[in-house]
Formats: sequence, C-alpha cells, structure tokens
Amino acid sequence: MTPKDGKSEDLQDGIKKHNKYREMLEEPRKWQFFSPVLGNQLDKLAVRSFGFSWADMDAFLKWSSKNDSLKDFNKNVDKYVSSYEHYMSVIDTKNSHWGPEVKYRYVGVTSYMVKSGHRAAIKQDKKILSDAAKEKSWPFNWIWSDSVSGGDILQLAVPLSLIKI
Repeated sequence: MTPKDGKSEDLQDGIKKHNKYREMLEEPRKWQFFSPVLGNQLDKLAVRSFGFSWADMDAFLKWSSKNDSLKDFNKNVDKYVSSYEHYMSVIDTKNSHWGPEVKYRYVGVTSYMVKSGHRAAIKQDKKILSDAAKEKSWPFNWIWSDSVSGGDILQLAVPLSLIKI
C-alpha cells in the first residue's frame, strides 16, 4: 500500500485498528506488516499472509464476506491509501531453509526477473545452490518464492537480523 501524501502515520494507525478488529473476530489468517528501510519507496506498507492453500483462500473469502471485514477496512484504512499492489507467490519449501523458529527483525528480499524460456534452468540452478548451502551447513536461513501473479518473478528472502556485519 502506498499512503496518500502526508497520511503515512494515519495509515499505520488505521492498520493497527483494523488488525485488532480482525483479531476480535478470530480471523483464521495471521498477518505480518513490513515497511522498507532501504530503497526509494520508503513510504510503502507491505501486508503479508502466508502458509495457506487454495481451499484456505476460499474459506477466507467466506469468512471475510460473513464478517463484513471490508467495511471496517474502508473505515480505518482505505481512506489513507493512494494505491495498492497485490501479489501472490508459492513458497518453494523443498529448496528453502526456513522454519517457525526463525526470528528476524529485517529481511533482505532480492527479486529476479526470469527471462522467457529460462524457468526450467532457474529451477535446476536453485536446487543446486540450495543443496550446496545445506550440505555445507551454511549458517543462514533463506526462502525461495515464485510469483503466480503478474510477471515471472523469483524471490529470495534472507533474514538479516541474524547476520553479523
């Protein structure tokens, strides 16, 4: 989400209020909130939910409709938003090294634009890199995700709070 000019704090406050409302309704999804600390779009707010199947998405839509959560979202959040971007991705659990015990404050995310016709080669190379890191007990966690919306994008996320610089 990109806030309207001068409405960044209002957006963050609205998200907090809306999140409490959803928790009160015992929403089945858990949400994470991120804001960039580097780059040229520091006013954006990213909202992420993960770890669900297509069937879970259908159940969530029913829950959302039943509880009219969009009404509260519009009341507390939407009026402060200039624009939205929506993305969906699939986590590659076989080639990732990440679990529920991973604690982090910052996450470095690198996005790779996959050239047309190179998806199979990338899939193979990703496995080679991940197998080598696991075999050598690389001390960091990482997660690969593949976009299923928009362009053909491969992302690699590494928690940075565990890296000593």
